[in-house]
Amino acid sequence: MILLSSSPPRWRMFLHRRFNILACLSLCALITGQLLGNWHWIAELFSHFLPHYTLIFILAALLCIHRVRILWATLALLCAISLINTSVSPTPSTPTPHRLLWYNVHLDNPDASQESRFILQQQADIIALAEINFHNPAWQALLQHYPHGCAQQEYSPFALAVFSKQPLASCEVHFIGEFAYIRAQYGNTTLFALHPPPPINATLAQARHDYFSQLIPLIQASQQVLVVGDLNNSPFSPLFRTFTQQSQLQATTHALQATWRPFLLHIDHILSKNLTVQTHALPFQHSDHRALLAEW
Repeated sequence: MILLSSSPPRWRMFLHRRFNILACLSLCALITGQLLGNWHWIAELFSHFLPHYTLIFILAALLCIHRVRILWATLALLCAISLINTSVSPTPSTPTPHRLLWYNVHLDNPDASQESRFILQQQADIIALAEINFHNPAWQALLQHYPHGCAQQEYSPFALAVFSKQPLASCEVHFIGEFAYIRAQYGNTTLFALHPPPPINATLAQARHDYFSQLIPLIQASQQVLVVGDLNNSPFSPLFRTFTQQSQLQATTHALQATWRPFLLHIDHILSKNLTVQTHALPFQHSDHRALLAEW
């Protein structure tokens, strides 16, 4: 009698080994980011990739063999539930009178003229822009339609502007360390436009932490708030959760909505307090970020 081997084929063993290792590394990164992210900036970097880890766990559950598949399937399910249950503020049930566009236009945008037309097509009442280079005349068309507001004008990734079709009750540029934020009063809504630094080294990570920490009491003291910006932070970060919880802010976009092209991360946000807001993520244009359009 000839006994046939019941061992998996070589290609299956190859995939099993590779995806098992990849899933193990993803699990370590997930635990590091979520448990240690509030304590060290390098650990916090691992927290932003929860959707990526979820995909790896799903693939490992499908391609691995033996009982380890149960572990990866369970982790994939838990991560998926976490992604689905990410809270989003309720959407308006009646027509909304206010429209705001947030957009990190990219400092060296290759087609500012087309981008200006794209922004004007959204018919927003107020626009908040990051990395806007006012030395480029192609952006000047925006000022003709939005003559009111204020800006931190500099040729740097931290240029920031808020402009409105109608006069604002106030619009002020403030600094936390070297990094600007704008506070404006638009009717009964207090608007904060933010762009903290990216956490690419210990100094900038601490600057971003200080930026959020000093904004919390300012947001707490305001009644109806809209916070917009490229926060260089994702909804999966412990630091982001601390900021939103202590500020009593609620997300208006789903956590899975990628707004930054390079890593498909959600780092551009529109957050609200005591407002009913509906936010749409617009298609990518010439920037590495996508614009967000809020109605309330």
